[in-house]
Order: sequence, then structure tokens, then C-alpha cells
Amino acid sequence: LTLAVGESVDGPAAEAARREWAAATPPGSTTFTNVGVTSTELANVFLPAIVTADLLALHAELHRKVAGLFNAPSERYLPGRWTPHCTLVERVPSELLGKTFAIIRKTQLPLEAHFSEVGLVDFSPLRQRCAVPLTG
Repeated sequence: LTLAVGESVDGPAAEAARREWAAATPPGSTTFTNVGVTSTELANVFLPAIVTADLLALHAELHRKVAGLFNAPSERYLPGRWTPHCTLVERVPSELLGKTFAIIRKTQLPLEAHFSEVGLVDFSPLRQRCAVPLTG
């Protein structure tokens, strides 16, 4: 699940905030029941998660902990605007959507997912900078 997005982040301060949040947050689970696609020229394909009060509270608490640490946070990921999801693939040209869905159709839904850590990921190129286990 992507919980927050920004152009850049204060690495050491954000890592300390994530560690504090992770120490107070237990591992959890969510369920994905269908496939979503954006209506952009280059489509993003994702699994929307079932929205629960617990998932929204988890998201809001993380944002309280990292408030002010993200440069230019994406509004789509802020509490009250966030749609919980797991991105499968981004920037798919329309001529490849059929092949993309042929692959995705092989996935049995609903899909129960368990999350046990929070990480910081750089995007483009994709690189995980750190991960902290949820131990609350």
C-alpha cells in the first residue's frame, strides 16, 4: 500500500518518525477485491483495497507523524483524499492494456494481503531506501 507520496523527504527526520510510528503500529491486513485502471493516456493499473476505519486511522496517524517532512506532498495521498490501493504497473500505453489484463486475470480475487513493515521508496528508478517492521 502506498501511504504517502512527495517529491522529496527529510530522510533522517522521516526515518525517525517512521520508526516511532512503526513501534506503535501492529501488523495488519487488507483485502483487494477488484482491479482498477486510471483513465490517463498512460494508464496505471492497481488493486483498490477495501476501505475500513482501521486502515484510514492507520493512514491518518502516519501522516500526523510525518507532517512537514515531505516536500510537495501529493494531495491524492493526504488523509481525506487517499484511496487505499496497491499499484501493479504504471504508465501502460493503451496498446498494451489488453496484455496487461490478460496477465492480471490469472490472479484470484479477492486477495487477502498482510502488511508488516513501513518503508521509504525512491521512484524512478525504483529503490527501497529503508524498511521498518511494524511492532506495535
